[in-house]
Amino acid sequence: MPLLLCIFTLYIIFIAMKNFFLFLFLSVVSLINAQNYTAVNPDSTYFFHPQSKTELLSCYNESYHNFIRCIHIDSVVSGSETTLFSIPEVHNYDYSWDNFGCFNDSCDSWCGKKIIIKDNGDNLFITRNSDSVIIKTLAGMGEEWKLFVFENGDYINAEIVNWDTLTLYGQTDSVKYIELQVFDSSDNPITSDLNNQHIVLSKNYGLIEMFNFREFSESDSHYPIVKYKQIAVSSGVNDLLLVKDVYDFNIGDEFHKIFSFGNHYFSQYEVKKVINKYYSITNDTVFYDFDYNLWGNNDIGPGTYFHTIDTITKYYTNLDSIIHYGQNIRNFLPLESIITSGGGSSYLMNYIVFTDSLEYNGRMLLCNLGQEFRKFDEDTCFNTPYFDSGAWVYEKYVKGCGDIYNNFDVEMYTNCMPCSDLVYFLKGSEEWGNPLTIPNSIEENIKPEIIVSVFPNPATTEINLSVDQLSLVEIYDVLMNKKMESTSHKIVISNLPVGVYYVRVTTENGIAIGKFIKL
Repeated sequence: MPLLLCIFTLYIIFIAMKNFFLFLFLSVVSLINAQNYTAVNPDSTYFFHPQSKTELLSCYNESYHNFIRCIHIDSVVSGSETTLFSIPEVHNYDYSWDNFGCFNDSCDSWCGKKIIIKDNGDNLFITRNSDSVIIKTLAGMGEEWKLFVFENGDYINAEIVNWDTLTLYGQTDSVKYIELQVFDSSDNPITSDLNNQHIVLSKNYGLIEMFNFREFSESDSHYPIVKYKQIAVSSGVNDLLLVKDVYDFNIGDEFHKIFSFGNHYFSQYEVKKVINKYYSITNDTVFYDFDYNLWGNNDIGPGTYFHTIDTITKYYTNLDSIIHYGQNIRNFLPLESIITSGGGSSYLMNYIVFTDSLEYNGRMLLCNLGQEFRKFDEDTCFNTPYFDSGAWVYEKYVKGCGDIYNNFDVEMYTNCMPCSDLVYFLKGSEEWGNPLTIPNSIEENIKPEIIVSVFPNPATTEINLSVDQLSLVEIYDVLMNKKMESTSHKIVISNLPVGVYYVRVTTENGIAIGKFIKL
């Protein structure tokens, strides 16, 4: 009997020790996991999409859209605690976005004027009224705290209500769900749009659902409190819309545009359909062949109608690069300030990225404001919209639909020279807009030149010309810069850059025209 009692006692001790070590192990693992959480990684750039429309001064009077915001840390102050500063935004001083207000190029970021990271895991997002929104990154399941306290003593309570896994960017990640409830100063729950809303914190990607913490203040805010969801993370560049994203077409895709000239006094119409797609040997350039129709008027009055039917080739290179126009690379983050100066003045503009369910089926767009704000050296802020001599341009880049450029005459704000508008597209089974009808009876733009056959086409090292009695061959790029001359039917082109080229052959019978692609 004493032996059985001894064995039973040892068994009880064994079970207790096993449970103790299991509890200790789980506690250590839980602590390690909790310590890895951070709201913002200063080495990453985070992009967020709002769940409701907000107001911003945007592309040519379009002011209400789902404007994409980013958190990009451009300075860090280290000490007993770490302070992060996200890039400032362009706003007027009261954040109301009056088109002709006094604009400031260094207003607080939408996430707050700064982020303070404390050793105890608390991350403080400082509002523009210098109050704190507190995210406790080390909080465990069921833990509660005051996320934000208003001046009158009311407060937003936060509680970890779920600790789960989620697939983010193809990776399984651990996430905490922080539920909100607003209380008055006497701890009584009160009605609020924030009640039962969630802030979501990811172990590897920081805050993946959050609010515009800058506006967690009093009733003087012109902005509503808006929920944002993280849609992308990058290493610091604006890679939301790369060249390959904007010019991502497939065979069968159609794009219909209208070009308006002189305040819509006459118009031209364009329909392009992709009939072929191929890449360069290095896969950094994509080529598209289009069935092409362009018709309309060249000017006001009779006799100006034309209709061109052709097969054209366009190519886009540096596919993994950010969007650029000419040599001016647009490596700008949403609402980041772009300031130039000269002649005793400074000029301010920025780029925005947005979506709208009513426009292009909600496809992502990038565009500039289409105008600059001017500040003389003696001024304290940017104010009057400034237009340079000639014309000013605003640009739109639509994901999967290409680019749209509009030029405006400075003498008349609405005088497009030209204005282009994408009115319809068909991409696979996706359709948007109202298609144009190509006229059946046309006056074709007939070219008088003789057509010369160029082979092989595309070519990599040399081309051959099928034309008799040539005396001169000239090769031009798409900007009509002469690149080569020859008097031979066989021409070595290995030194030409990848691209589309035109061949102009002078013969006894006149001028022969051809075209080829260099891979």
